Amino acid sequence: MLKKKGDKKKTKGLATPAPRRRFWWSLGLAVLGVAIFVALVYYEPTQSSRVVSPQNTDTPNPLGLGGANLVFYLCAWLGVGAWCVPLILLTAAYVCFADLPKRSVVIKMSSVVIFCFSLSILADAFREDSGSGPTEDQTYWKGAGGTLGGFLYSGVTDSAGNPRGGFLKSSIGPLGTGIVMSSLLLGSIGVYWSARPNAWFGKALEAGGRLTEKVRFRRNGDEKETEP
Repeated sequence: MLKKKGDKKKTKGLATPAPRRRFWWSLGLAVLGVAIFVALVYYEPTQSSRVVSPQNTDTPNPLGLGGANLVFYLCAWLGVGAWCVPLILLTAAYVCFADLPKRSVVIKMSSVVIFCFSLSILADAFREDSGSGPTEDQTYWKGAGGTLGGFLYSGVTDSAGNPRGGFLKSSIGPLGTGIVMSSLLLGSIGVYWSARPNAWFGKALEAGGRLTEKVRFRRNGDEKETEP
């Protein structure tokens, strides 16, 4: 019995596509993520030549001077969010190996990046003065939120001494920042582990938008009441 051309095309369209796994990319990203995690676990500020020179050789970092300096910059840029870098790399390794649709890949990677950003901002909002002073732990020497959290929340000073950033603190304050960033943090976790990330992603965006509007409305009402 001969098959019709239309049936042949339909069968071909319904066929499961062959997986496009990138094994070597996945392996390289996984190894890099594990290596950075090990460097973070064993990191001490005195191991980096950016903190003291010559650096402490009694307890060197397992990844050597390069690994210690890498962690130094990660902590400076992201603060506690530096611990999310291995997770980002391992997630990238997973999506390179797994046969996932492009939309799922984008949502998966976006959720872990949003988790890192919201964690840095929350850390700066509640510990913006950490890392300052000679008696403080210099691991997060630019604050618990690093440069990222400091720029978006409390503000940073440039080389000329001019203030930069601080948008969240001036617009919605610490309470609003805590609510919005906590919602993004929890939403990103839900999206990351959900079997239906598309539905979770839409719900998280909708909830975050409602919370932001409520906080702004309340803040504007408080400002009007204080006006003479």
